[in-house]
Order: sequence, then C-alpha cells, then structure tokens
Amino acid sequence: MPPSRRVVVLTGAVPFDDVPHAGGRYLGRLLGHLDEQGPVTVVAASTPASRDAAGRPGAPADLLLVGGAPGRTPRDRVLGRLVALGERWWRPVDPGLPPLALVADLLTDGPAARAVRAADVVDLQWSEQARLVRLVRRLAPDARVVATFHDVQSQLFAREPSTTGLGRLAWRARAARARAHERRAVRGLDAVVVFSDKDARLLGSPATAHVVPPPLAPDVVVRHPLALPVEGDPADPATQADPRQPVVLLVGHLARPENDDGTRWLLERVWPLVTERVPGARLRLVGAGAGAALAEAVAARPDVTLAGFVTDLDAEYAAASCCVVPVHTGAGVKFKTVEALVHGVPVVSTPVGAEGIGAPDWFAGLTADPDAFAAAVVGVLDAPREALARAAVVQDRTVAAYSQAAFRAAVDAAHGAAAGGRAPLQ
Repeated sequence: MPPSRRVVVLTGAVPFDDVPHAGGRYLGRLLGHLDEQGPVTVVAASTPASRDAAGRPGAPADLLLVGGAPGRTPRDRVLGRLVALGERWWRPVDPGLPPLALVADLLTDGPAARAVRAADVVDLQWSEQARLVRLVRRLAPDARVVATFHDVQSQLFAREPSTTGLGRLAWRARAARARAHERRAVRGLDAVVVFSDKDARLLGSPATAHVVPPPLAPDVVVRHPLALPVEGDPADPATQADPRQPVVLLVGHLARPENDDGTRWLLERVWPLVTERVPGARLRLVGAGAGAALAEAVAARPDVTLAGFVTDLDAEYAAASCCVVPVHTGAGVKFKTVEALVHGVPVVSTPVGAEGIGAPDWFAGLTADPDAFAAAVVGVLDAPREALARAAVVQDRTVAAYSQAAFRAAVDAAHGAAAGGRAPLQ
C-alpha cells in the first residue's frame, strides 16, 4: 500500500492490549498491519467502553471519538437528545443499528465526516458500520470502501433463542431486517471481507468477497508438551512424559450470552457424564465476564475452576489435554476454536463452534448432543497420546491456513493494495 494512502477505520469497538474479545484482537492486528503502510485514523462513537479503551496501553495512536460530550449549541443539544432517544427506543427493535452518535456526526459534517472525506480507503468494521456504506459514499465518492463482517447478523439473529412465540417472531423480523441491510451494504462495497467461505455464501457469494483468515497462528510452531514426536521434530523428553491429571479447557469471553449459555450447558449436561467415566478430570474456564449464575454453578463443583481473564493463554493450552467449544448460538468464525487448533490441542466442538473452520476431521468430536459430546471428550482423555498426535497433524494445517502471511496478503487484496482475490481457508 503506498505510504500516501490514508485509511480511515469506522468501528464499534476500540482495540487495546489484552482486549478481552476476539473482534478487538483482530482489529488490533489489522491496525498494526495497516500502520506499517500509511496513516490510519480510527473513528468510534464516544461511549464509556470506548473512552476506557482509549486510555489503555495499545489503543490506536490516531483515535477520534465522536459524540458523547454535552452539546455546546442548542442544535447540538437537540441532536444529542435525539441520539439518546434513538439508542434507548429504536435499538431494541433494530439491534444492528450503527452507533447513532457516529451517524449524527457523519450527517452534520463533524470530525468523523471530515476524516472520511480525506480518506483513500474507508474500512467499516462489523456489520453495524457496514450499514454506513451509502453515507460514506456520499462523503468520499472516490474512496475505496471495505467492510468486514465479523459475523453475519442475519444468521446471528435467526439463532437467538426465545421461549415464547412472540419472541421468536421478533427475532425472525430482526433477522429479515438484517438480511435486507446486508444485501444493500454488499451492493455498495468495493470489498466484502469475511473470515470464512461459509459467511461469504451467507452474504450471497459476491464477486467482491475476500476471505481474510484471522492471524491466529504463531510465527514459530510449538508442539504440545504431551504430543508424540512428529517426523522431523527432535525427540524431546517432555513429549515422552506421562500425561498429567487431565485438564479440559474452555476459553471464551464469558460475558457474551452464547458463551454463557454454552458453558452452563456444558456444566449441567456434559461435565457430569465426563467425570463419571474420568473421575480425575478437571474443567478450567478461562475468560472475563462470567455472570452470577455461572459463577454459582461453578462454585458447586470442586472439579471446575473459573479462572477469569488470563494474559498467558499459551500456558493454558500447554496444560490442557482437550479444549471444548460448546456454543449453540452466535455466528461467525470462533477464534477460540482456531486458537486451540493452532496450539495443537484436541478440540471437541458443537457444529456452531466449528463453522467455517477446516474440515470435520480437524476435530476430536463434532456434535451438539450432550451424550456424544461427553463421549468425545472422554475418548480424548482415555487415549491422550493418540489424540494429541492427530492434533499435531491438524496443527500444521491450521497454522498454514491462519498464518500472518496469509492474513497480510488477503488484507492487501481487499484494500486494493495488491493483486489477488479471495483467499479461501480450505
């Protein structure tokens, strides 16, 4: 990308070092790559979360937060009230709305609008910001406009659980609305960035689609300490050690409803079946944001540990005999699934947790049935060396698919900085 090319990123979340959610980590990696090639301005609505992120180590150097401050003029104060009312009353009806403070700034020639006008590339992060494509086009008709769909909201909303008929109808209406907005956005974009071929298909397989693999693979592959030696690797005494007390690991941002629901499903319907057959097994839950109900359920089980946020995930994966991804709702590529695979840990997942990632044989188990899920975990714990040997083969495939080089090449193609097209993961 030529150094003179200015990129403006409109985002709903501000990344920083040790950000607890996968999307924020991806955006941090993306900004790191773009910063090497030219000036990048990050624009977000001013919210308590974005203001907190702005003050943390690793936050973007050129960060513009718009809205949120008391209006200085009568017009600004009226606009601020309208934004607050819209957020309060309309967002529950249409949860895919972009931040209304950002919309207002773009419409009233605020700092965000001026940044967009000066851009050569406008990068819209998340589906909410993708809905701004027509407004961005009006402000910067000559800019290249790219949007990254971290997940496909029409699928996300269609999967939302509800216990009432009225609730199900409401989520179907939200999914239909999201699908219409997705189609309009895709038609207006120069590049549609997704993380999997599956998501590209959900968006209609547009010719402008670029599958950008999240850069989750380490630069140097490290074998799991308990893995059998792989041909070409030096024999290491650690690989010959007897397996330790088996640890089953779950990693996720536990504040997200789909992770909370999946974890409680694991505790209630799967874990008792595992410990019945492997009494020494321990379950370790790693991730920030656990709610009171989940914490209470963990407290009732001495064989389960709620570790909270952990900075060194490498050590967690090295100590794990198996990783589980028990999510049943949500959409998009689950970074936690890929991260376990690139660390050479056997993974048992639901189909939702594995969507868009490799092939079925990449997983030690792939099922949403609690009995089968438990049996797959037990199978790994009963034969750890064999499971880890298979995981080492999968590790090589996953590292190749999600490498830094593959990520950079796909981003450059999407931004129009290099020749290339889609970069399928398989």
